[in-house]
Amino acid sequence: MAFEQARILVSELHNGTERLVEPERAFEVLNKRARKPEFVFSADLSLMFNDHRDKGALITNARLWMERVSEALEEEDKLARKEDMIIVAVKRFGMTETAARKAYGKADVRNKGTKRKPGEAYISIERLRELIP
Repeated sequence: MAFEQARILVSELHNGTERLVEPERAFEVLNKRARKPEFVFSADLSLMFNDHRDKGALITNARLWMERVSEALEEEDKLARKEDMIIVAVKRFGMTETAARKAYGKADVRNKGTKRKPGEAYISIERLRELIP
């Protein structure tokens, strides 16, 4: 199934050139004993190419997540701590702390720039991890 959906990409040597195999032939090519199979999970492709646009996409996705969290908590009149949001974004999006701080800086969240509130105004980091998938 993963081969047909091209979630696993397989390559083969053809006339001295490496090329991608059609999804319907992928399983057959991987089972050839003549050569060592080479494959990659398509979900990992963005990790293989260290491109500044990917970093920008990570920051954007983290910013959007932070804004959705803020909106969800508005109904309960609760807040998420800045440091907790950064910690969760680093883990959730596989980004650096610097990138997560940049995302928070760009995010439109309710508690940005306000004075520290009492502890009961904030949710726990465990709840924050579960809040928005």
